[in-house]
Amino acid sequence: MLDGRSASDGDTWVDPVIGAKFKADVGNGIYLAGWGLVGGFGAGSKSMWDVMGGAGYQFNDKMSMFVGYRAVHDNYSHDGFVNKLTQQGPILGLTYQFSPAHPG
Repeated sequence: MLDGRSASDGDTWVDPVIGAKFKADVGNGIYLAGWGLVGGFGAGSKSMWDVMGGAGYQFNDKMSMFVGYRAVHDNYSHDGFVNKLTQQGPILGLTYQFSPAHPG
């Protein structure tokens, strides 16, 4: 029991990031999508990366769903604060577009 006491440690940093994103229609409303990012380069984190991939279904011009997998890694340390982690797992999304898409 902490009797209302708490402790925390934190830090804030910014990472330069570069990456690529794709979406490919494969027919009948089905599409594949993903991204890959790398960053840090010692400017903020020593290193970081973020990858995601999966498949979706476009129900109509306003609604789609997506299922995939995502993994994110960060390796940062400064003045005794250490944040070295990898989070990963399945993702599921449903998108509804309220306004029409702009061409281009």
